[in-house]
Amino acid sequence: MDSRSGSGMTGGRAVFDVVVVRHGKRGRERKARLADDQACVNSVPGEALQERETSPSVRSLVLAAFDDSWRELQGTLSQLIAREMEIPGVLGEWSVKDVVRQVIDRERALLQEIASGRAPSPGSQMQLALQRPDDGDLARPAREIMAEFEQTHRALKDALQAAPVEYFAYGSSIRRRIDYATVLSYQEHGARIRTWVNRRRREAANTDRIRLSRQAAPDE
Repeated sequence: MDSRSGSGMTGGRAVFDVVVVRHGKRGRERKARLADDQACVNSVPGEALQERETSPSVRSLVLAAFDDSWRELQGTLSQLIAREMEIPGVLGEWSVKDVVRQVIDRERALLQEIASGRAPSPGSQMQLALQRPDDGDLARPAREIMAEFEQTHRALKDALQAAPVEYFAYGSSIRRRIDYATVLSYQEHGARIRTWVNRRRREAANTDRIRLSRQAAPDE
């Protein structure tokens, strides 16, 4: 996980850090709302703080960051054709398809926890280590993985919208899982894919320049 995910260790703080990457006036306004909300949380003691932390407005902010980060990841993936998703090198020998598989796994793990109706015990950890895809996933075409990607995400969004507001309380174990499996995961894997895409484009541009220079050179 990249360095940005470290902010997630403070519960609700993860979403505050993530949302500021959004562009333009909308992103600045949301950043201000998040900062104001955090300042209010920090200044309200006791029972009033608990009520503030579990207010519907907090859930709305988390879900807004969820949607924004998802759209950014989707925008990155939409630039690729199926064949490009099969090329290794995004993360070691992994392809874009394999990285997307990791996003699906994290979303599924969160879905299972929400479906169980039992909040995780304090201090328990979600499995965040990247797992090697099994042979069955390696053999599946990218279009199937992408269809599962969309389906799992829709199911998770529905589950989060229906989840108790207490799940979004700052510092709770389930809130940290929500951040890790959604916003931070989309950021982390999207950044890896964009780095790989940009590197391939630079390499292709350099190859084209070399080819054109050789074609333009006079015969000796």
